[in-house]
Amino acid sequence: MRNSLTKRYILYFLIHFSFSYGQNVVQNVDWDINEDNEMVITYTLNPEKTNNVYKISVSITSDGGRTWFSPRSTEGDLGKQKGYGNKQITWDIFSDRDELEGDVYPKVEAEVYLPPTLIGLGISTGLPGILNYNM
Repeated sequence: MRNSLTKRYILYFLIHFSFSYGQNVVQNVDWDINEDNEMVITYTLNPEKTNNVYKISVSITSDGGRTWFSPRSTEGDLGKQKGYGNKQITWDIFSDRDELEGDVYPKVEAEVYLPPTLIGLGISTGLPGILNYNM
């Protein structure tokens, strides 16, 4: 019985994550520099299900994508985001960098957000959870 239950949970998580990661949740990424020398990054969040919650992060490259860094002086639609729509992130460039030159562009990524209560539930009940390796 426990083996069957374990297999069902593993199958559920694999299917759920493959659909969540298989689609392009972040679309239409664009950017501009405003009059305050801030990079304004716009994107559309397009989840398959509007009640899915995503953790949004942004990375910047200035060498055409060979290396990336995470800007610190940001505000806007970062972190946990839910629902469909146009979003915006503002980065105060010169709070983080002395200069920014080269082939610059941002990358906005979304990962499915799993609340900590799901991890705790899996461990405390003995059900196969993300951090429960006793399957």
